[in-house]
Amino acid sequence: MVLTGGGLTMNQLGEFIFFMYNKTEAKPPEGFIYLDEDNTNLNNDNFAVFYNPNNIHFIAVHKGTKFKNVYDIGNNIRNMFFIENEKFITKRNLISKKGHIELKKYLIHLYKNQNKKSNLNNIIKYIDDIIKGVKNVKKNNYLIEYAVNSLLRNKLTTIGHSQGAVYAYLYGDQGFETIVFNPAPYKGCKPANTYIIRNKGDFVSYFAKFKDNDLKIKNSKFIINKFFNDTNLSRHSSKTLFNNFKIVGDPLLVNIDHTKTQKKRKKSYKTNRNRTNRNKTNRNKLI
Repeated sequence: MVLTGGGLTMNQLGEFIFFMYNKTEAKPPEGFIYLDEDNTNLNNDNFAVFYNPNNIHFIAVHKGTKFKNVYDIGNNIRNMFFIENEKFITKRNLISKKGHIELKKYLIHLYKNQNKKSNLNNIIKYIDDIIKGVKNVKKNNYLIEYAVNSLLRNKLTTIGHSQGAVYAYLYGDQGFETIVFNPAPYKGCKPANTYIIRNKGDFVSYFAKFKDNDLKIKNSKFIINKFFNDTNLSRHSSKTLFNNFKIVGDPLLVNIDHTKTQKKRKKSYKTNRNRTNRNKTNRNKLI
């Protein structure tokens, strides 16, 4: 099944993933900010949560494999063969699990304390509206937890790349949708609303098994750019998604891809400038 519509473009997905590997030199997609940059459970080397204040859209990103890291390679092997027993309880898995638990705790704490941070006020209002919509029930801790669960179920996209896809599968049910790119092999169940993007010839996702009823986009367009040659390793990289503005995910979570907007503005500017220059040239000829 080929899915269309969505809340993110391929380009934005690539930017999120690329940022996780290159935090010192890159930025997340324009319009998104850290939910809490100083909270090490919500922002670390392997997991981070971002937030778009304009539409209250949360993005939880699970970083993929570091190929120079022996432990990450070992995790991939365990994920492939030991998913159903205690050997799957790896450090990476615990970091991811802790991150999703912390996200819920953070939002509950935010609502209870009402700290009135300007870029988080709409989150508080959203939770409050859910609570007010529940009639004849006195506000209590259980109701606040229900409202936060509802918020995440409607406004959270969980992203995973390579090995990170495994943790996105494991904890993606907390949110609205799960989007994975070139996922590592995984024997367990996937969240119902899962979008799978693969590059043809990618050596990691090649070994992943897919069922006929999986929601997936097969073989996203591979874009060769100046950073890579056409190799299997390059096909695994998030850079293959750059400048691909096809949208993926659920259409209820729509975000403006500013990269596409800026490209249109530059193209429009060049066209108008060329038209102006041609008009000046023609006027000079007449004179």
